[in-house]
Amino acid sequence: MAVALDIRRLASVAGPSEVSTAAEIAETVRNEALTLAYKGFADGPADGNLQKLLACPAFANHVKYRLAIAIANVLGTYDRRVLSVYYVYNTAPDPDAEVDPEAPGDPLLHFLVLVTSPTAALQAFVKALDRALVQSLHQLPSPALASLSTILDVSVVTEDESGRGTGWAALLQSAFAPPVQLWKREP
Repeated sequence: MAVALDIRRLASVAGPSEVSTAAEIAETVRNEALTLAYKGFADGPADGNLQKLLACPAFANHVKYRLAIAIANVLGTYDRRVLSVYYVYNTAPDPDAEVDPEAPGDPLLHFLVLVTSPTAALQAFVKALDRALVQSLHQLPSPALASLSTILDVSVVTEDESGRGTGWAALLQSAFAPPVQLWKREP
């Protein structure tokens, strides 16, 4: 028998604290995304049943976007070499294809991270954060989340690649499906 988790209680569980490990970051990011998605979702069940909410594709998509915002902030503040973090919405081969917002989509969070220079430390942090976030999401009452083995798809691009428009950096100048800048380092 599955225990119904009341999403309204997550805000009190995820209080402000100093975050240091990937697991703590993942749990904080997950709870923040769920709480903000719930607050902005008018069509949810009044009882706050998270299992019912996560079964709703519109709510799941809202959580996914909130996760993207939180992860972008984490990636941007982690490394001084990170200049901007972009979220890639449409990774479909045909960007002109009709997308049903009510249909479950790609569960991965696709990011382009613009850096002055790539580092092994950033790549290692992304891998650790991905593992921790997957484990954190596995704790939620959702078969779709339980089947995840990865959630973060992070492509690091340099300023040079961005200036030349080569590799993944070409997406930054895309006219059809440009990524959304979620975080930018202030000068």
